[in-house]
Amino acid sequence: MGWWERTAGWLGVALAGYGLALSPLLRVQQVEVRPWPGQPAGTLPAAVKEDLLARASFAFGEPLLAVEAGRLAQAAASLPYVARVRVRRVLPGTLAVEVQPRQAVAQLAYGSAFVEVDGQGRVLGPALHAAGSLPLLTGVLGPGEAVTAGEPGPLPVVAAAMAAAAAGPVLGERLSQVHVEGETGQLMLFLSDGSRVVWGEGGEKALQEEFHRERARLLARIWPRLSQGQAFQADLSDPGRAVWSVQPGPQPSGR
Repeated sequence: MGWWERTAGWLGVALAGYGLALSPLLRVQQVEVRPWPGQPAGTLPAAVKEDLLARASFAFGEPLLAVEAGRLAQAAASLPYVARVRVRRVLPGTLAVEVQPRQAVAQLAYGSAFVEVDGQGRVLGPALHAAGSLPLLTGVLGPGEAVTAGEPGPLPVVAAAMAAAAAGPVLGERLSQVHVEGETGQLMLFLSDGSRVVWGEGGEKALQEEFHRERARLLARIWPRLSQGQAFQADLSDPGRAVWSVQPGPQPSGR
């Protein structure tokens, strides 16, 4: 077979492949939003899923092999609730959008509504969980102070969110509030049964993950002695020495 015949053969294959790529049989018929591999179903809030599907509307009817998957991935990654995203083509006509969401750890009163934050104090946007289902951050915003979805909140918001993320695995649903004292900046945790935990000083130190890990480890060590159904007060401000007693304290009001 000569050079021309070989070239014509490869050209024919390429044209056939191009024609197949543009065939109506391989056009985008559906977009599936899936959890990130290894994550259980239901971890992605329904509102985020709906937003992703709306952003993928440009792809419907487009050739599957030619659709701009990068454009869709970039649009999805811009959502505050999305940590990672990957777009895969699944023959014959499906775009699979795999998403790892950011996990909300607390809520924050903002205006007449609530917003949610993740464990690094990143503002995720309007609350997607029912009020009271996540700890409430209070004392973290000054009068008229603003937050922006997709960006970290002011430093007190970040410190309180980090405390909620560290204490949450130990306290579970009993953690109802993380408060930042106005004058001292001290972090206080309040439980649904009236118990309270002095978490420690605020400021720059409270923006370090080790600060919160130390207190979470200390809380986990003493927790079996505190979780007997009685309200208590515990002071973890010195990570080398915990002090606690059966002494409930009042919760602050306001934010």
